[in-house]
Amino acid sequence: MSQLTTFAYVQTRLHARHGNRPDARTWQRLDTYKELAGYLQNARRTVLRPWVLGFHEHDDYHALESNLIKQFRFYIDEVAHWQPQQWKEAVFWVKQLPDLPALQYLLTGNTAQTWMLDESRLKLFSTTNLEQRFEYMTQSVYAPLIQAWQSGITLPDAWVQHWQSLWGEQNITNTQPLLELIALLNQHLNLFRQSALLHTWQARQILNNQLTRMFRKYTFQPVASFIHLALVALDVERLRGDIMQRSLFVSFREAGT
Repeated sequence: MSQLTTFAYVQTRLHARHGNRPDARTWQRLDTYKELAGYLQNARRTVLRPWVLGFHEHDDYHALESNLIKQFRFYIDEVAHWQPQQWKEAVFWVKQLPDLPALQYLLTGNTAQTWMLDESRLKLFSTTNLEQRFEYMTQSVYAPLIQAWQSGITLPDAWVQHWQSLWGEQNITNTQPLLELIALLNQHLNLFRQSALLHTWQARQILNNQLTRMFRKYTFQPVASFIHLALVALDVERLRGDIMQRSLFVSFREAGT
């Protein structure tokens, strides 16, 4: 079976979702609402509706962020289920990415923060017994990350290594675009770390444009799903920033009254 035939269903779904992402006008319109209630109310009238449908203006900001990450994981599940069998696990593995900062925090022996106790994926690791914490981690879905970290490999590098081990059919047609995506994301992270705060949005916009060009270039290839998820992650990151800004502003303002 040709690759075009194998990924025809996937690509059709990806193109439909790609065309349904929020555009510049949507973000600009939402930026005019400075209070969280107005922002959420109007976001529900846009293509962002599925992401914010269950959100309320008085929700704790930790709960808002947690629910947004859960929505992103549900979306990854959906994209994974579109894949041919040999690529499902590689897409499912993307679900672990949002937890890397929390895992790093816990692996270095820090006491679990209160919000982690409400996270089903992290709650078991909240024990103050570090040996037991490591044991729980090595028996979890994060085992490949923990084992690599104990060998001196950073969590992001460990994530990439395991992701590569899950790639399906490996030939130059499949692997070269995936390696190109890794290089592009690493380039963005390096640029992002070196950018002044006022220029970080510009770095994200550059990445969005680069990913969009890649998505158009590599149709009917495995990498298209990962490019799409990276673009959606940028949308989620922007949505999270808008929501957190409005939620925290109200929280701090009320705390000062």
